[in-house]
Order: sequence, then structure tokens, then C-alpha cells
Amino acid sequence: MTSVFQTKFDTKVMPGMNRLFAINDGTGDGTDVDAVYRRGADSASFDMLMKASTSQSIDRGGFVTEKRHVSFSFDHADLVLGGSEVLPARGDTIEFAVGGVTHTYAVDTNDGTAIFAWNLAHSRLTVTCTLQSST
Repeated sequence: MTSVFQTKFDTKVMPGMNRLFAINDGTGDGTDVDAVYRRGADSASFDMLMKASTSQSIDRGGFVTEKRHVSFSFDHADLVLGGSEVLPARGDTIEFAVGGVTHTYAVDTNDGTAIFAWNLAHSRLTVTCTLQSST
């Protein structure tokens, strides 16, 4: 006779454990995209390096949670809005189109961590985003 614990372990925990490693979904991973950075009425168009991945975690109840991580990297000098170089801010958006579908990403991390990081050696910013819409 199989215990309830063993059944739950076999049907929930093991499949989740098999997917715990980050999954690189290949959508724009390490790909240059021609994107539009927006803040209110101001916008700037330039090439950005997009990296996307998906990670999964499993909770004690055996439920799998999936998170999509997207970052855009670009030269800080390209981020000129309203005539001035600016830093990324929560609420800004980044848009780009692939195959007739426009993807809009909100500059935000959903977990309160920093929304951008500096690469001082190359004067580049890496901005963390969450998918807002695809139309």
C-alpha cells in the first residue's frame, strides 16, 4: 500500500524537482532588439540586448511557481528623455515588436530589488523588467 505522502511526493515533488533548474526559453536570449524606452510622453528608440529566462521553484506543498526574468542592457548615453540623460525608474516601459506582436515590459522587479545595475567598465545599464502585455 502506497502512503499519501509517497503519492504526493511522486506526483508533485519529483516532477517539480526535475524542473527546478532555470530554463532558458530562448525568447530573445542574448539578442539585440530595436526597442522603445518610454517614460510618460517622452521616448527614445535604440538597440538593446535582451536576455530572457524562466525559473521554477517548488513550495512545501509540491506546487511549482514559474517566474520569467527579462533584462535589457544598453549604453547609458542612449537613455535620453526630454533632452537629458536619465536613469531607469519604476513605471517606465520598454517596447519591441517580433513577428507583428508588440511586447511591452514594465521596468520593475515585482520583489522590491534594484531595477537596474551598472557596468561601470562599459557605461552600460542592465534593467530588470516584467512583461506587461503582448498585443
